[in-house]
Amino acid sequence: MKIGEFEVEVERKKIKNMHLAVYPPDGRVHISVPEHLSDWDISTFLYSKLGWIRKQYEEVTAQHRQDVRDFVTGESHYLFGERYLLQLIPTTDAPRIDVTAGAMDMYVRPRMTRDDRASLLFTYYRNQLCEVLERLLTKWTEIMEENPDTLQWDIEMMLRKWGECHQHQRRIIFSLLLARVPVRCIEYVVVHELAHLQVADHSAQFTALLDRHLPDWRPRKQELDNFITLSLPKQ
Repeated sequence: MKIGEFEVEVERKKIKNMHLAVYPPDGRVHISVPEHLSDWDISTFLYSKLGWIRKQYEEVTAQHRQDVRDFVTGESHYLFGERYLLQLIPTTDAPRIDVTAGAMDMYVRPRMTRDDRASLLFTYYRNQLCEVLERLLTKWTEIMEENPDTLQWDIEMMLRKWGECHQHQRRIIFSLLLARVPVRCIEYVVVHELAHLQVADHSAQFTALLDRHLPDWRPRKQELDNFITLSLPKQ
């Protein structure tokens, strides 16, 4: 649906209220609406929110433009929802990262390139995320009565989705960028993907499964969607 200069994705669902959002990194506009609403009702509501949409779009896309990362001192980086200032520290020992209150110290050898520093950070992210996922998967496979011995999972750099479930293979892939978001959001993604082992699509049956196991999944999803610090890193 075209509203002003925006192409709005409209999703009809079995809900009572409309939910409007502008998503990073490119300012995608999406609205979920009750199934009975007409196109006229939806467009009228969207035009009333056009000023808000423009403001949100500017904020989201501005964040994206500023997110070119060189992995140098003074940059902001996130770990599990917390913001840290990167500090490069010369060393002749093995490169490493130490996180303290508000600071992310990256110990680098001479002549390490930007790609070397990026690789160091992403390796650190992978290790930290792996620990969190192992804990959450142990918890939720038991709650959801899934056999952890037949479940395969991995972490990959996925830029357009947080997780991916291959139901028949019983294999789940998690985005490396989850290391940047709050743990409660990661937990939502874990439950979401485990639910796909039982229900492949996003039907009412799938929603009921989420409602039963994680009643507050909607605000967690909203928090994840609104975490605009996740503008995609330039590589």
